[in-house]
Amino acid sequence: QEKSELKNQQYFENLWQELVLEVEYEPTFFSVEQLLSLAAWNEQLGNMPRAAYSLERLNSRTDLEGDFYQHLRGSTFQRVSLSAINLEVERTRKELSDATPALRYKALLIAVDNYDNPIWQPLDNPIRDVLALKKILITDYFFDPADVTVLKDPGFSDIIRALNKLKKELDENTHLLIYYAGHGYYPPDEEEGYWVPRDAGDPSTLQSFLPTSIILSKIRALSTRHTLLIADSCFSGSLIRKSRSLGTSSRFYRDLVRKKSRQIITSGGLEPVSDQGGGQHSVFAGQLLKILKQPRQEPLSASELALQLRKGVKNSGVAQTPEYGRLMIADEEGGEFFFVQQGQKIPTASQALISAPGIQGEQPIDEEIDEEESAWDQFKRMQWVQREDYQVKGEELWGGIGILPYMVALQYDQKQGITSQGEEKSTRKQEIIKGIGFLAELKWTRQRLGWGITTNAGQFVLSCGPSIGDASPEGRCEEGESEKSISGSFVNLGGFVDYTVFSFQYIGFQIGGEVRYQNIELRDFEGADTVNSQTMALCVQNKFPYSDGNWFIRMQLNTCLTTFEFGGSLHQNDHEGFKNVRYLAAMEFGVIAGAKF
Repeated sequence: QEKSELKNQQYFENLWQELVLEVEYEPTFFSVEQLLSLAAWNEQLGNMPRAAYSLERLNSRTDLEGDFYQHLRGSTFQRVSLSAINLEVERTRKELSDATPALRYKALLIAVDNYDNPIWQPLDNPIRDVLALKKILITDYFFDPADVTVLKDPGFSDIIRALNKLKKELDENTHLLIYYAGHGYYPPDEEEGYWVPRDAGDPSTLQSFLPTSIILSKIRALSTRHTLLIADSCFSGSLIRKSRSLGTSSRFYRDLVRKKSRQIITSGGLEPVSDQGGGQHSVFAGQLLKILKQPRQEPLSASELALQLRKGVKNSGVAQTPEYGRLMIADEEGGEFFFVQQGQKIPTASQALISAPGIQGEQPIDEEIDEEESAWDQFKRMQWVQREDYQVKGEELWGGIGILPYMVALQYDQKQGITSQGEEKSTRKQEIIKGIGFLAELKWTRQRLGWGITTNAGQFVLSCGPSIGDASPEGRCEEGESEKSISGSFVNLGGFVDYTVFSFQYIGFQIGGEVRYQNIELRDFEGADTVNSQTMALCVQNKFPYSDGNWFIRMQLNTCLTTFEFGGSLHQNDHEGFKNVRYLAAMEFGVIAGAKF
């Protein structure tokens, strides 16, 4: 009974995960029985958000408009809030997104045109082939130039050294492509083939030949998530383990990208292959480049690539048959190496390559969620650290510190003398005092919305002379009057809310508002030892963040207007030249850096 309960739990958990990855504004692919059973199971467990969402997706079916289903849906929604349903759906999507491994693409491209031993005929195309492949990988796919290594006419030790170097650079989340183009050799009395490096000797001695057993041993030692070996050489089929099929699961991309894979595609089996026939490339390389250049809607798996290569090469009329299989390595789990084009719409872990549940034998059905989002944004969300996935990320806590130049606007009445009626005459004016402050903030975010608290403290940077009057402080400074310099400090404490208007790759723009307590203190202010002002202010914030993963750096402009003054002695200062001094406004512009907790 316990095993049966565990099996049911896993079944309904898988069902729920598939459901939340569907396109919400389109009819569901699930059957009525599946959705009803999923709703009943979660209601029994007390998980009303999941039960309600299952019935809501049931409501998307155009053939279910009867009173019974509507009554069932309505009664469930009375026991749970819409926000609770959304929170549960978003939480599940984020868990699935976080479970997708962060993948880095690397490539080792090996090409041998020329040989030291004249017994080996020079080849025309291997180096040209790998250089063309490198260009496509960098320009059309997600291979960084620094992660693509090309070996031209390498010797035996050069290839071994490159494989040993890879071992130090890779980790379990790496997508690794190894490509070899050159001569191959298969002794008729042995059961393994050889790659033929530049310094290979006579076939009778096998000196400096690279056997497939060593190639497999080196690949076995590489800690990668996916390794795809493509060999364009004679007799390269000896590397293939042919016990695996090309079958895929219903959750094709999301499942297979997690599982380890050790795959191989060869230009032929145990047979010679042509170095010509593909224009300026070998017939095999020409077909490979042609396929990789074709625009497509989805990532291209290695198994799909192999099928297209086999068809393309055979249709070209040459007497060779490309083969596909799994390398004879124990940690191969049946996963897939995927080529992801930069210009294509691709599925993500949170906005997935949708497929039917597979319970009743349905075929995978591919859908896309966001037609406006760029492939680069989607790829980053799927493959790398979850940076700014505003659609799926839950509540997060961030902290930051920064430095902000600071300007305070003071308002005062400048005395102009006495009128003929004996009344004091004055003119309303403003003056700017400059300072520099340090800011610390604590911020919670959810999707595009952020809120938090911030504090800002600093010093004014005037060097001498009173700041009130017609001239600037420097203009009023006279020789021997530095002792009249104004000094001061300020402290602010506020709460803010901001909203991300847009984000593109690493950059974004946010607007926000802040309610702030401000305290300004001035010393040596026209004969007064210390005067201060305590006010409340409303601030408008403009933020320009650059973020990547768990850290950010941001430029920020704050403009704060005083709305209420509830204490202080600044306004009580009554100098012979001015009076009624008030803290009017403040402006800050600076840089803040921080990280996620």
